[in-house]
Amino acid sequence: KEQVHLAKVEVESFIAAASEEMSKEAKADTLNLDRLHAARKSARIVEEQQNIRKIIHYKENALLLEDKVMSLQKEAAEEETGHVEALADSANRLRENSQRLIAELAVDGQLV
Repeated sequence: KEQVHLAKVEVESFIAAASEEMSKEAKADTLNLDRLHAARKSARIVEEQQNIRKIIHYKENALLLEDKVMSLQKEAAEEETGHVEALADSANRLRENSQRLIAELAVDGQLV
């Protein structure tokens, strides 16, 4: 009877020790899984931050290009305005010269 009791105590002690060991391993596994999930989440956050930085960079470049296009359009409009003004000045000089010539011909009596 004594041997059965000692064997039972030994088995219960072994089961308790094994349970405690398994509990420690389960806690360690859970901790490792938590760390793995945290690392993955951290990596996703870093990736999203990089994507946001890229988007901001692309938007900044788009705004710079838009400013450049507007500047070039303004330059083209100013140049076109300058050409139109030059043509208008030439037309005015031609009209003045024509009027002067007509007046001179009228004075000379050559205007019919």
